[in-house]
Amino acid sequence: MLQFAIRCHPTVPVPSEELEQWLDVQMDKLRADAPTATVRVSHLSQALPSGDVEIGWLLEFEVPESERLLAHEHLAVTLTDMVLLGFQPTVLAPVDIAAWRIADTGAALAAPSFAGTNGGRS
Repeated sequence: MLQFAIRCHPTVPVPSEELEQWLDVQMDKLRADAPTATVRVSHLSQALPSGDVEIGWLLEFEVPESERLLAHEHLAVTLTDMVLLGFQPTVLAPVDIAAWRIADTGAALAAPSFAGTNGGRS
């Protein structure tokens, strides 16, 4: 099961209703592509003395392995569109703690070693 979330914080001077309509259409398309996947959309707001201010959305996904490829293709296009539309998407995914190790000092976690995957840097 693939689990991740996307936090959207729009930075364009467009009414949030217009952005939300676009987002609803994209989520409906994803639900059609991956009918057994779980897709949740939550509104994010910030409490201010003058009242609550909407600051974006949190999209949560649980996609079964059988629908992973279809969902991945759709989400790749959707994320690109989100960037172009000014949603400022941030993908949040669980970390595999087993891949991390305690640093030699024992005081902090160290990132996993990816030998040979330095992106061409030496």
